[in-house]
Amino acid sequence: MALGNGSATLAMPVYLSCIVLLLTVCGGLIFREYEGLPSSRLALLAAGVALTVAGICLLALAQAHRSHAASRHAQHSAPRSPSRARLRTVEPVPKESLSGVEPF
Repeated sequence: MALGNGSATLAMPVYLSCIVLLLTVCGGLIFREYEGLPSSRLALLAAGVALTVAGICLLALAQAHRSHAASRHAQHSAPRSPSRARLRTVEPVPKESLSGVEPF
């Protein structure tokens, strides 16, 4: 679903990062991996999780900014319809000026 709505450069890192975070939390809760950990190590783990979440948010914001800028650029650079554009008329070349030109 995410790949259909966005780009793979955003969807895949977010998806994989969420899986790693979920496995980290679930592994700690189910297997009690954090019981014997000193508080300094728990603080480092929390900082790493927070840094990962912040990176995911920054990645999502950057992607949203790029897509917004691209859509704004597409709106401004879209060709105007022929009714609104200035059409230049071209006058036909008189046959006398083509006297020395051979046909294909």
